[in-house]
Amino acid sequence: GEGRRERQQAIGALVETIERLCRQRRVVIRIDDLQWADADSVELLAALVRGRVAGTMILGTTRTSPDSPLATAIARECDLEAGLTATRIELGPLVGADALRLAEAAAGHHQLDVQATAVIARLGAGHPLLTEMVARHLAEGGELGLASLGDTGTFIRARLEQLAPADREVIDML
Repeated sequence: GEGRRERQQAIGALVETIERLCRQRRVVIRIDDLQWADADSVELLAALVRGRVAGTMILGTTRTSPDSPLATAIARECDLEAGLTATRIELGPLVGADALRLAEAAAGHHQLDVQATAVIARLGAGHPLLTEMVARHLAEGGELGLASLGDTGTFIRARLEQLAPADREVIDML
């Protein structure tokens, strides 16, 4: 119908704009969190892949496994099996020295003691965003007592409670 035609026109216009940019310089198109992609987003990605200009790279990240329905749909829509170069890199949780380096970078000039490092490792649970969030919380003078709350979900809920009322309303709508 009309809505479908409008979406296709919008996708076409966006692809044309990106193609013009690609002719002027090398371009990396980064699409994060593909696990949240809807049918229109997959269609846009397919159009970008099909209309790709030499010298461009499309980088998509997702939490889904390579054999998930979403990955299969993206591969089908983008014809990844039909001669385009696709590289899949699987990443595991952030652990050990890598997690510590990220935590230290997030803490800035604040020194992390052994207790803080243990809290970061436990609450970060191998997830870079959570690791960074916990490290920043501790560096900003956050209570180590929050760590005794036990798990990542409790930590996040406690952080959300610290938001201003207007910000909290936005989160509550989600």
